[in-house]
Amino acid sequence: KKGIWKIFDPIVINGDLNIQPGAQLLFDENSYLIVKGNLMAKGDQNDKILFNGIKNNWKGIYVINGKNISILDNVIISNTTQLQEGMLNLNGGVTFYNSDVEIRNSIFSDSKGEDALNIVNSNFLLKNVLFNKIKSDAFDSDFSKGLVIESKFKNISGDALDFSGSISNIKKTNISTVSDKAISVGEDSLVEI
Repeated sequence: KKGIWKIFDPIVINGDLNIQPGAQLLFDENSYLIVKGNLMAKGDQNDKILFNGIKNNWKGIYVINGKNISILDNVIISNTTQLQEGMLNLNGGVTFYNSDVEIRNSIFSDSKGEDALNIVNSNFLLKNVLFNKIKSDAFDSDFSKGLVIESKFKNISGDALDFSGSISNIKKTNISTVSDKAISVGEDSLVEI
């Protein structure tokens, strides 16, 4: 529900999760969110949904095996690190695995993980998404298919967009202040820019 929620322990949802506009989820440094289903986080311009750390860093979001399409709209995700817990070792601050996703009108900032957003074996749409102040790679697509449109990548210390085994189109997208590659296309990927 809308409001400020402080989260001190990991949360694992066996099913779909719906987050209402205006919800602010603030995570302790050892906490994270796993959704074994679909994530629906649809805010609006005046009531954005916020995922952030209570003090600074937290272990991020993992969405796995969604049967439908997860949607993030008007969402801000900040200060994520990699999710390394027991046998789970994820590179992304936010990871979608076997889970189709549409992300619109959203911001990823201050990510300290290897990837701010990692999409694996999924279909995706990124539209009007800003990646800013990313310590390593901003967006990593592995064995996925999708579209990046009207988005911005700036202040990226690694690659802005990194594709492996993927098919993608990039349209009307601005990339600036990148320390490594603006776009990296490898491992049998096909990307139209």
